[in-house]
Amino acid sequence: MRSASIPERNIQIELYRHLKNVIEKQFSFDDVKFTDVKFEAPNIDGRPDLVVYAVEKGKARPFPLLVIETKRKVPYLQRRFDPFSRDVIAQAERYATWLGAPYFATCNGELFVVFETFKEGVPLPERRLRHYKVPWPIDENFARFVLEEIGKFRIGVGKWLPLDDVFVERLRAFHRFITPFVYQALINKLREDSSFKERYIQWLRSQLFEFSDEINERMAEQAAYLLMNKIMFYKTLETQISGLPKLEPIKTEKPEEFASILREFFDYILKNVDYEAIFQK
Repeated sequence: MRSASIPERNIQIELYRHLKNVIEKQFSFDDVKFTDVKFEAPNIDGRPDLVVYAVEKGKARPFPLLVIETKRKVPYLQRRFDPFSRDVIAQAERYATWLGAPYFATCNGELFVVFETFKEGVPLPERRLRHYKVPWPIDENFARFVLEEIGKFRIGVGKWLPLDDVFVERLRAFHRFITPFVYQALINKLREDSSFKERYIQWLRSQLFEFSDEINERMAEQAAYLLMNKIMFYKTLETQISGLPKLEPIKTEKPEEFASILREFFDYILKNVDYEAIFQK
C-alpha cells in the first residue's frame, strides 16, 4: 500500500528532476533527441503536470512528445488516484491532444502508464498502452528507462500490451487502488468499536490467524478483492439480465452513503435473481 502515502506533488517533482537531469546530458534514442521537460507547462485549457519535448533527425524544431499527469484535477478522491481511471486518462489525453503530443502518461507513484494519444477508429479505453512499475524513490535510471521506451514507440519498435493483458492489469491496478481505503476503514473501525474488535479477533482465531498489522493488511486485501469481484460480476449480469438496474459510478465522498447505494444493487440481485454466495453481506 505504498502509493497511498506518496503525495502527488512529490511524484511530480521527482519525475521532473530526474527527467531534467537525463535530458541535460544530451540523451537521445536512435533518431529521437530529447531536448527539455517543462514543469506544469501552460496549455490553452489547463496545465499538464509535465511535458517532455524532443526533436527528430532532419527536423529543426522540438515538439511535445509526451504529456505526464501525476495528479487528478476533478472532484472525489483528489489526493489518490487510479492511473487507469477514466477521468484521469481523459484529462491527460485532452492535454496531449491540445499540445499535439503523440503520447501521454499517468503516474500515481506506483504505476507509470503510457498511452497512445490518437488512433483513428479506436476509442480511448481500447487505445494501445504499456504500464511500468515505479521504483521509490524515483531515480535517473527510471527516468532514462521511460525516455528509452518512448523513443522505442516513436521509431516503431516499442511493444504495446495485448488487450487481454491490459484488462488483467486494469483489474490489478483497481485492486491496489481500493485496498488502502479498505485497510484504513478497518483500522478506524477497530479503533472506534471495541465490540467489533473483539468479534473480529475471535473470527481471526477461528480462521487460525492472530491479530496483527500484517494480518489486517491481508484481510483488507482480501476484502478489496471480494468487493472488486462483486462489482465485476454485477456488471457481467447487466449484459445477461434485462431490466437489471445499471451500476454507474457512485460519486460521493461519504463512505456510508457509498456503501448504502452499492448495497442496494447487491440486495436487488439477492431478492430478484439469487447468487447469494456472491452478494450476501
